Amino acid sequence: MRLLEHSTLLERRPDTFNLYCIGDIHIGSVNCHYDEFLASIREIEEDDNCGVIVMGDVIDAIGTADPRYTIEGIDSRFTGQKALRNLPRAQCDYAIQHFSRIREKVVMWLSGNHEAKVKKHSARAGYEIDPTEYMCDALGVADKNVDYVGCLRWEFRAENAPKKGPDVLTLVAQHGFGGGRLKGGKLNNMDKALNSVEADAFFMGHTHELLASRKVRNKIDKVNGEMRHDAHDMLMVNTGTFLKTYESSTEYKASEYGEVYMFEPTHIGMARCIIYPKRKMVRALI
Repeated sequence: MRLLEHSTLLERRPDTFNLYCIGDIHIGSVNCHYDEFLASIREIEEDDNCGVIVMGDVIDAIGTADPRYTIEGIDSRFTGQKALRNLPRAQCDYAIQHFSRIREKVVMWLSGNHEAKVKKHSARAGYEIDPTEYMCDALGVADKNVDYVGCLRWEFRAENAPKKGPDVLTLVAQHGFGGGRLKGGKLNNMDKALNSVEADAFFMGHTHELLASRKVRNKIDKVNGEMRHDAHDMLMVNTGTFLKTYESSTEYKASEYGEVYMFEPTHIGMARCIIYPKRKMVRALI
């Protein structure tokens, strides 16, 4: 697990700070909701009081050498001969074009299982690319690349209170694992992960679900010389997707993965959270 530190200097100490978790976009797939993705980028771009965690599976990364490849599954933006020769790179270039608008707000960038598979097999497929490294290097955020899981110690300081110590939160993000179809199974994955690491907030992608819950742990603390029992309230968030389960057409089209296995329709979009630095608390707007 890569450990990162990030410090945000604020003009004044606000009550809240916004956090966006955006991932499972699957750029390149015909089922990617490009309009919603671009709307989310625009929303982040216009927010001057925010940070961003990129949750992985930014690209679909199913190239012509992949046994899952079908031309029907590739969006028309990527069906030209140049793009087809190296689909992962073409999809990364599209992502770079749009993430460049918000790169200064990125505090952590994860790799997903789709990028990881390309990295593992890229030489055999003739791509020679690590998609996450390629995107992060191009965007100037290589220092935010944590691979599959990372921990962020985030300090908030205010210019109008230079002598006051920082407000500090710990955030952990993992791309995710497991293929449970029901919400209970997805929540259980996050709950189990928080048995291994303690954080003020934990974020997981992969399961294409947008949901949140909380986990509380007892802790003993000493305040002003007095021992007291307290509770550590930890947020758990599944961070959503931009991949539509079903793509309708009145004409013949090949059935995509989600249609074949009759997955539930997904809620399209990213996770929006509010950080309360003074209270060491994160809440999800879901």
